[in-house]
Amino acid sequence: MDEVLECIKRIGEVRIRAGLEKRIKDEAPPKSPGPAVKWTGGKRRLLPALKGAFPEDWLDRPYGELMAGGAALFFAWGRFCSKAVLVDINDELMGFYRRLQECPETLIEAMAIFKTAYEESTDRKRFYYRVRELDGLDPCRELEALSGEHVDLWEAVRFHGLNKTSYNGLYRMNQKGRFNAPFGGYKNPGLLDEDNLRRVHLALRRVVLVWGSYETVPLEPGTLVYMDPPYARSEAAKEFTGYLAEGFGDEEQIRLAKWAREQAERGVLVMVTNSDVPLVRELYKDWNLRETATKRSCGAQKGKCSPVNDLIITSWGE
Repeated sequence: MDEVLECIKRIGEVRIRAGLEKRIKDEAPPKSPGPAVKWTGGKRRLLPALKGAFPEDWLDRPYGELMAGGAALFFAWGRFCSKAVLVDINDELMGFYRRLQECPETLIEAMAIFKTAYEESTDRKRFYYRVRELDGLDPCRELEALSGEHVDLWEAVRFHGLNKTSYNGLYRMNQKGRFNAPFGGYKNPGLLDEDNLRRVHLALRRVVLVWGSYETVPLEPGTLVYMDPPYARSEAAKEFTGYLAEGFGDEEQIRLAKWAREQAERGVLVMVTNSDVPLVRELYKDWNLRETATKRSCGAQKGKCSPVNDLIITSWGE
C-alpha cells in the first residue's frame, strides 16, 4: 500500500469525539488565535488599519465575514462581538472549520497522522500530488471503506495538508472543479500547531458557519459585515482571482457592490477591502474610501510581491 493510502487507513481508525480534551498551555498574556489556514490575500498585514476603521460601538454589534477565507479579522477582533457568522463559498474550507468547531481533538489527532506520513515520506512532492488527486471524484477503495464521519475527517485533513504544502497557500480550481495548485516545497510547512488549533476552536464555538454565497445570508440591521473579495484586477499588479473555477471578474465586482449598497440601505454596516483601481473607486465613489499601502502575498514567482495601495471601503464615516 502506498504512503498516502496507509495514511487514509490510519485516519479511518481515529475515534470520533467532540470537544477539547487537552488544555492550552498557560500563556501570559493569553495569545489570540491566528488563522488556521494560509490564504491568498490574507489580511494579517492590514489588521491595524481595518480595526481603525471599525465603528466605535463595534463590540455591541453582530459581526459577519461573508467571504471568510482565513478569517484573520474575525480571529483578531470579530470574535469579541456579541455574535458572529462566517460564510464562504468554498465547501472544503467550511468543512474544515466545521470539523474544528465540532471535534477539535479528533481533527488534531488525524492531522498528526498526516504530518508524520508527510514528513517520513521518501518523496514529499510525490506525496503531495498523490493527496491532491484523491479528491473523492474518482473511486478509491480506501476512501470508500471510510464511514461518513471519517470521510468528512479525511477531507478536512486533506484540505489543511494541501493548504499548508501547496505553493503560497494557493487555493486554485481548474475548469473541471479540481484543486490544481502546485507543490510548495517548503522545508517546514507548519502542518500542526495544536495550541493555535485549540484557540481557533474556542473562537468558533458560538459562531454560525455557512457554506454558500454571501447573497444567501440574511443579515439583521446593525450588523457589522466585512467583505474581502478576490481583488479587482489592475495592470500593475496581477491579482489572483481564480479561487474557484468560475473566477471573480468585473461582473462579480459590480454584483458585490450592488449587494453591499442594498445591505447598507437596510442599516447593515458594510466594510469592503479591494485594490485601488478605477473600477473599485467608481463602484463605491460615495462611500468612505481609505488608502493603505500593503504588500500582497500572492505571485507566480517568489520575491515578486510589491507594495501597492489597497482600499478600505466603509458605508459609514466621512
